[in-house]
Amino acid sequence: MAFLLSLILASQLHTLSSVETLDSLGTLNPNVAMITQKSIKLDKTKGVNLVLFFSTNNGFTIQTFKMRYVNGKWPSATRITTFEGDKELYLDIHPNYPIQDKEIIFK
Repeated sequence: MAFLLSLILASQLHTLSSVETLDSLGTLNPNVAMITQKSIKLDKTKGVNLVLFFSTNNGFTIQTFKMRYVNGKWPSATRITTFEGDKELYLDIHPNYPIQDKEIIFK
């Protein structure tokens, strides 16, 4: 089963004017990693907010990935949901991420 991956960089996810599409990474086969020359600026003030859209044979999913600069490190929070957002498939919030409430992080 192959899937299509698109990568979005957003300084504020809730406003469309701040969204920058980095790339559509194409089709990946199972158990295969892809290396790209695309770089993402790590902004110590604003952090990093990524949204990845996955299209697979069994549906669409969205991964929201956030990083914040805290005490010289980049702790992250990530959530994967169905495309409709009605079902959370995966959630991981690093203990050092500055906010622990997923409703605030992923609003």
